[in-house]
Amino acid sequence: MTEEKFNKNYDVFRSFLVADANYDGYIELPCIITSKELPNRVITFYKAMAKANKDYDCWVAFYEHDINFERLWNNPKQYLNRLKKFNGVISPDFSLYRNMPLVMQEWNTYRGRALAFWLQKNGRNYSKRALE
Repeated sequence: MTEEKFNKNYDVFRSFLVADANYDGYIELPCIITSKELPNRVITFYKAMAKANKDYDCWVAFYEHDINFERLWNNPKQYLNRLKKFNGVISPDFSLYRNMPLVMQEWNTYRGRALAFWLQKNGRNYSKRALE
C-alpha cells in the first residue's frame, strides 16, 4: 500500500487551524491564552473588513450575525493580514441557540475556539470575551 499525501482541498474541518494546539475539557476544545490587554474600542468584523475602513486603533469583535463573519471560517488565511492591522481580536462567537441541537452548539463553540487559537498563533492579541 502506498502512502498518499494529505489533500488540503479535503480538509473540511480546517485542521490547520488547530495544528499544535493543546485541548481541554470533555469535548476537547483548543486551549487559548487570553491577553491581559483590554480593548480600547471595538469594531465588528463586517465593518472592519470594509474597504472604506481605515481605522485600525481598535479590536475586532464578532458580536453580529454569523452570516457576517462565516467567510472567516471558510477562508481564514484571506483575512489574516487585514486582522493583523488591528490592536487585537475578540473571540469569534458563532451563535448558540437553546433550541439548536447540542452537537451544533458544540460545533459552533469549536469553530470559534479553533479560529481564536489560529489567530493567536499567528500573532494577534486575543481576548476570549470583551468584558471578562
